[in-house]
Amino acid sequence: MTTITSLPKDVLTLIVSYVKLKSHLWSAAKSCKSFYAVVIPTFYHHMVIREGHNMVGIVAALCPGNAGLQHVRHLTFLPRCEHFRQTPEQELDWIFSMLTNMLPRDRLLTFTFDCFARINPKLLAVLYQRQRHLRTMRVDSCFDWQSVENGRLITSNITCLNLQVHCNRTADFGQKMIEQLQTTMIHLEISFNIGEYCRMLGLGFFQPADRARAGQLVIKSLFRHVLHGVRQQHKLRTLHLNQVPLSDLAASKLAAAVQMSRLHSLGLQKCDEPVSLLSKIQPIGCPLRMDMRCLIVTCTYVGAGEGIDDFLRRFSGLQHLVIDSEGETAMRPALSALQNHAASLRTLYLECTPLTDGGEDEEESHYECEELQDFLSQCGSLEQLALNTPFVRLEFDKSRIKAHIKPFAEALAAAPALRTFRGLTVLNEGDDELDFHAGMETFTANAMQAWASQYFDPASQIMAFSICHSREEHFTIQGIRMRPGFYCRGQIMKPYGRTEATALEMSGEEVMEVEPASEILQLDLSSLGMISFTSVATTSKHLHLCAIPRRPPGMSSHVPFLAMPRDGQFSTDIKTQDIATPNGILSPSSAMADAPEAPVLPRAPPASRLPASLRFVLVTVLSFAISSLLYTLVRGLSNFELAAISRPATDDYSVFFLVVWKLVEIATAWRAGYDWYDLTGLSLLSNLPYHSLVFTFYSIDASAVLISLAIDVVSLAVPFALLRPTIHAHEPGKQPNQQVAQDWQITSLTAIFGSAIYAVTLYFSLCSWLPSYLITHSINTDKLSMERAHAAKMENLVPLLLPVGWATAQFLFKPAIGSRANPGLTDPKLKPEKVKFDPETATIWDTIAMNLGFGEDGFSPRAEILAKRTGILIACTVVNTFVRVLMTVDGTEPVGTMGWSSIWGVAAFLTSAGYAFIANE
Repeated sequence: MTTITSLPKDVLTLIVSYVKLKSHLWSAAKSCKSFYAVVIPTFYHHMVIREGHNMVGIVAALCPGNAGLQHVRHLTFLPRCEHFRQTPEQELDWIFSMLTNMLPRDRLLTFTFDCFARINPKLLAVLYQRQRHLRTMRVDSCFDWQSVENGRLITSNITCLNLQVHCNRTADFGQKMIEQLQTTMIHLEISFNIGEYCRMLGLGFFQPADRARAGQLVIKSLFRHVLHGVRQQHKLRTLHLNQVPLSDLAASKLAAAVQMSRLHSLGLQKCDEPVSLLSKIQPIGCPLRMDMRCLIVTCTYVGAGEGIDDFLRRFSGLQHLVIDSEGETAMRPALSALQNHAASLRTLYLECTPLTDGGEDEEESHYECEELQDFLSQCGSLEQLALNTPFVRLEFDKSRIKAHIKPFAEALAAAPALRTFRGLTVLNEGDDELDFHAGMETFTANAMQAWASQYFDPASQIMAFSICHSREEHFTIQGIRMRPGFYCRGQIMKPYGRTEATALEMSGEEVMEVEPASEILQLDLSSLGMISFTSVATTSKHLHLCAIPRRPPGMSSHVPFLAMPRDGQFSTDIKTQDIATPNGILSPSSAMADAPEAPVLPRAPPASRLPASLRFVLVTVLSFAISSLLYTLVRGLSNFELAAISRPATDDYSVFFLVVWKLVEIATAWRAGYDWYDLTGLSLLSNLPYHSLVFTFYSIDASAVLISLAIDVVSLAVPFALLRPTIHAHEPGKQPNQQVAQDWQITSLTAIFGSAIYAVTLYFSLCSWLPSYLITHSINTDKLSMERAHAAKMENLVPLLLPVGWATAQFLFKPAIGSRANPGLTDPKLKPEKVKFDPETATIWDTIAMNLGFGEDGFSPRAEILAKRTGILIACTVVNTFVRVLMTVDGTEPVGTMGWSSIWGVAAFLTSAGYAFIANE
């Protein structure tokens, strides 16, 4: 234990990140103070408060002395509407007042309040004034628009807007906020209280025509600034509509206001005629494409309509699909329509069967097993599945159960990555309910466990299971009132070492501990705010479904609930009741990022602990200081000879250009992330042309040239060595790509190869066109001397340019081979070598780049690094030579200077091409 307490905090964070079960995590926190300090930020990162927990204990934890409140970044408040209808209104205001005033200032990033209950507008204003970094905003009838107009309410950070529309007034507020957030909003959620809206307008709630008119009015009100041509279409990433009637006219207006084809996530919860909107969404671009990755549709009794198959066939790439329309078979997609999405699907929830009473209608309740098996075999990424199953009957005969469900269970076994299955079919029978008692409950539980065990047996990859999981809390089978059951895979030991799969009944929370990818089991499609779409919902491993609870952007799929045990109600210490599994521990230093896998956390050198902006200023100052100091110290050795050929400083602009170029060079190297090895090579390669010119054609002594060149290299390399850590490619390591990059024999051969290319290029120029070209394009030829140029020999140039070869190896070859992010063929496990071109998802620019050989499938990651560094090397060499020679050497002119610079640019390009050939590019 003493050893653990002495470990650095980042190491403890790394250790804790491997603890997956909440009980183990909390036990570690209570057993060691060092672990406690690391675990608490994770538990308090997202505070979810739900009615039904110990509210007094929760409020008792909201005190200034609770250090855990410093780590709260996301607050979700989920009261039940029916609870607050039976409770004095002051209780909601009292709880919310405690939350608003006790949380530290400027800590919250998101605030979620999923309820039509109304908050005191003064309290809401206080929350937004104290938490100025909030990215979410709720607009309801209590919203104060004046606070936005006068600047008291800051909206520049808002990216997620939640509209609670009750009447024309709330619709006007919503329209103003949508227009206000035109450029920053990427998530929009519209919850429409259609009952109250119709009552205030005198419309009939149960009349389809009146409902359609209400939907048209609210869409027109919310987006009139776009429909009237005042603003452009909204470019959203997420759109969620709750109880919004979508007639053909309303859908047309919405499609005209929002770029539907660019949505990543679309939710249509309890919306009339959802297919009307889906039919308006068409792929765009060349080639045609859609960005949608998540689609959730739950229908009402009004016109589900047909056409879902046509919509699904228009594009590919869906990762999460939820369709719920009980009794509306027209909404059930054909498996052939899902073929385009089979390879990408991760979550699939389909419940669109007719209401039957058994008998001959049983086959209509689920997909044909052979067709389902063929489809699931193509779903290589599908982890969570909810489908209608064959009807369940209360019996214990394993052979009869197995014969009844065998084709369907074998179909489930065809899905290679399936982890969780939720069975949905419930047989609705007209028998009278039997008396429910303890014995009957035990009987039904054992019967359901027997059925679940037979599903586990053939489908060996399934870890979590739910059978007879209907929309209601209770349902009836053969006259017996039952509850849905949750099961995890277990094993029964048989004689002679044999095992048999069995179902272990657990609670929903316990199932989440055993199998984190089981969110679909607790999905409540009837709840308000059923789904919280986030910007990472389509890129994370699991779908962020949260009827219970909602999750803000950047959160893990499973987050803890804040609660207080009764024995700790009045304690100032942090007490957390772990009700959900932390699926991947968030590091305190990266609170907004998911951590499903423990990151490597190397200790940073002291220099990197300084702010990046301060380190850049120090690098710049040190570079100029070192250069000035060294030139002052050696002015008697080199300055006199260089002064003899220097251009008279008649204008200040020449000095200005030199200083500006020096700043640009340092800024480019800093922005590109180069270390001192890179700067040594780049500085040598970019400054050598100037010194070679004055040595070869102006007869300057070699010692003066070498001293000046050394100062130019040292003044750039030393500051970066002090204030910038070494990159991965230049570090000794055990990874294959690092071993190749650091091998001295390979480095020596590549250095010789690079120097030979430079020597051949320079020798060919000296022996052919260069001398006459310089004489022709020089103003003053008295100081030019061709003696050393004519005396140059190939066998002498190659060893003289070995430092150039070493510099090219350090700047071009090693980073391309030894990069962590782009290892190439030397370590293919880290990253795929090439990405295959997909014409269905590629943009027109991707297509053009592919045809020209510059697409992702044309360049490997290694070649991409080599190409970028080659471009920077050529630019720095040519521009630095041109500026320095033209501004400092007497008698030079632009055309002649450009000719000399181009030689070195061509040599750099040829060397890069040679290294690409060596690297099998």
